[in-house]
Amino acid sequence: MKNIIISALFYLITLNTFGQDLICECCTYSSLQYEETFENKIIPEVIKKNKIKVLTIYNTSKEILKTAKDTTYTIVTKEYKEMILKFNSNGYVIEQISFSHGRYNDSNEFIRDNNNKILSKTFYYLDSLGNKDKVIDNKWLYTYLNGQLKQRKELDYNQKIQPDNKSSFESYEYDKNGRILKEIRNTFIEGSESFYYQTIIKYE
Repeated sequence: MKNIIISALFYLITLNTFGQDLICECCTYSSLQYEETFENKIIPEVIKKNKIKVLTIYNTSKEILKTAKDTTYTIVTKEYKEMILKFNSNGYVIEQISFSHGRYNDSNEFIRDNNNKILSKTFYYLDSLGNKDKVIDNKWLYTYLNGQLKQRKELDYNQKIQPDNKSSFESYEYDKNGRILKEIRNTFIEGSESFYYQTIIKYE
């Protein structure tokens, strides 16, 4: 069963690029690298049932080279490590290690409560051996209301929480069915103006 899960995830994030000889990590494709909670694609119950603690995910890039007469082609497959996910005993992600062209790049650590909701996320850069930088690059705190994520806010350089007008944050409002009605994103950079976005969703 473990092999089936890993193979399915491998297939999910396979990237095909044609006519270029460089692996493109900025292309649009279904990558777990940009997921926030992972639960929509990696089912915690399945991870727990199969007692999976660590999952390594690889990515591939295929290049098709055709001859001048366009009658034959060669497929060159490059494979590299994209991500390592570590899980708690309930099957939820507690650490996400990301790679750049197979080399260690960064790590996100998640602290969860007894209901497996994320309380905080801490970002670290990694050296070539996968060791964390001693300096925390950024840390986010999560707050909930009635079991729903209310706000995700970045702490300052001293790991202190600041008011909204001096913070980068994401906040959400929901309807009675638990669907997101409003999403607010604010990016704060010291010494410059904030970037503020608001999305309002209407359901029919």
